[in-house]
Amino acid sequence: MSMNSQPELKLSTRTEQLASSRDAAMQKFLDGMTLIAEASAICGFSLFNSKIMAPNAFGLPASLAASIEEGRQQIDRKTWNNLFEETGIDRFWNHNQRAEFRESLRNAPPIASLTVIRSTLRQAVAMRSITLAEGFVDLLCQLDRRYKTNA
Repeated sequence: MSMNSQPELKLSTRTEQLASSRDAAMQKFLDGMTLIAEASAICGFSLFNSKIMAPNAFGLPASLAASIEEGRQQIDRKTWNNLFEETGIDRFWNHNQRAEFRESLRNAPPIASLTVIRSTLRQAVAMRSITLAEGFVDLLCQLDRRYKTNA
């Protein structure tokens, strides 16, 4: 009788472990998907997109960092674009400065933390007069040579 009850106990214990592992994995998956959906709602765009998920397509822990970084870049890119559209923060820059920043947004967007945003705005305001002077110089340099010589 004790011989028959021991295999049953082992099978029952392993079954409980497997079911428990499944339940824990399912809960973490549900929590993760819910959090990503909430983050998507806050951002105003889907974080479930293939560009973000592709680096971690096989679900390996080593590739998770690449997905997180891609998500950060897309969130920061969207945040900077919203700042430009809603606040006009980029009005303190000349055309070349705007183009350089737009290029940095495409390649490696800066983290859009409050500290970085404030620093960027402070620098733009502090450099206003220099930016204006550079704009005039650029404009004059682009004039037709005949116009510059009044010919």
